[in-house]
Amino acid sequence: MTPMSENPPVSRVIIVPRNGLANRLQAWASAAILAAQVDAPLQVLWQPEPPAPALPDELFDAALVTRSFVTADEVTRILGSTHEALPRYLTTTDQFIALAGHDRGEQVFMADLAMLLARREVTTPLVLIAGGQFHLDSSEDFTRQRQIFYAGIRWSPAVRERVEHAVDDRGPFVALHIRETDRSVQAPPAAAIRDALGTLRERSHCTSLFVAADSEQATARWSEEARRIGFEPWSLVDAQRDRTVLDGAIDSAADWLILGRSVGMVHPAASTFSVEAAVAAGIHDQAIALEASPGRQRVRRWRGHAASAASWPRRRLRRRHL
Repeated sequence: MTPMSENPPVSRVIIVPRNGLANRLQAWASAAILAAQVDAPLQVLWQPEPPAPALPDELFDAALVTRSFVTADEVTRILGSTHEALPRYLTTTDQFIALAGHDRGEQVFMADLAMLLARREVTTPLVLIAGGQFHLDSSEDFTRQRQIFYAGIRWSPAVRERVEHAVDDRGPFVALHIRETDRSVQAPPAAAIRDALGTLRERSHCTSLFVAADSEQATARWSEEARRIGFEPWSLVDAQRDRTVLDGAIDSAADWLILGRSVGMVHPAASTFSVEAAVAAGIHDQAIALEASPGRQRVRRWRGHAASAASWPRRRLRRRHL
């Protein structure tokens, strides 16, 4: 990172995590690492939205919330407006620096931010509105730093109880994360998942398999597939798969924490949820991350474009009637 001026450029870092749980955790971890680099305290503005409906004290320990979280009113006071009203991307004034990457993400602005901080002559808050990872430099230790951060998060009693009840003195286990409702062109085919489970079974010599899926049907299907391969599968009991309601948010956190205790994992490469769980578990380099072949991805893109073109007259007519 570019050396900074003698005066500290940042009085505090405030992170406003966005999108789903894993994207928020990734942004929070990234902001914590950045705050340590600029030697500033970190605060979190955690606001519910449909992909992550839980309030801070419903997910996290009360002491953590009291110590590290900040209100929307406090951030509005700093910015002179709500953070949603900020212009896109990097904004700097005498009162604050703000970064909201939106469609471009935050990482593309990190070099500019580092230069700005190095030349900054006034000390102000740095507000980051983000839903993903970013870092000031390309340190190879970034993955390890995120693992350490995740280990330090203190969760609410509701989340901890779900995890402990599910793990219940189990020995070492491996994990499978499945997103069958995911329409991503990168989603791995079923055959690749079965092959990877076979590899995981041979490599780990572990029969206990935690299955985290996005529907009851997917959980049942892949539990049966796992049994055929020689695993003894298990999942959260009576899990709420609708992540837009509170119970679903709590179960999502529990799924993520259990994945983060596994000693091996098969997961979609495009899933931030399982990628960050593998980071938390310290198995990021050993986990089997799957995606569709380049050819399959091209076919899926073509089908998506064809379906969009075919539906355009109907969608256009609907707009005219609105």
